[in-house]
Amino acid sequence: MTGLATFLEVATRSLSHDLGHLGTLRHEVTRLSAMTSSAHGRSRLGDLITYLQTQPVISSAKVMDHLGVTRRTALSLIGELVDAGCLSNLTARSTSRFWALPSLAARMGHAGGAGAVRGGALAGSERSSERLKQIGTLERMKRGCDEG
Repeated sequence: MTGLATFLEVATRSLSHDLGHLGTLRHEVTRLSAMTSSAHGRSRLGDLITYLQTQPVISSAKVMDHLGVTRRTALSLIGELVDAGCLSNLTARSTSRFWALPSLAARMGHAGGAGAVRGGALAGSERSSERLKQIGTLERMKRGCDEG
């Protein structure tokens, strides 16, 4: 019986943990709905938000295929949701990126992931080189040989 009791205890803890995420998920759905109502004109933002409700992890290619838009438009729409805090970048790359709802990204260990701000959606090489300079400065400071 101890094996069964242990299983039930673990299952109960897991279920309790998962139920705790329902509030977060409801909050994200509410924010996405508010974003839909703020979309103007011919914006495809509402369509992307509807897609996110069935596909919580996206890439620009998936958005392009599903919505029938250009890569630039897909990245722009994704960027709007990243700016609003409705999506988090899961990858630290500048190509082949994936985004997810923040609660899912946090559960995957990518809370605020690389590029969780607007620059992450449309990051250019100058942003990458600026970040590398900052990292280099931090490394020099750690070694105690910061030369300015």
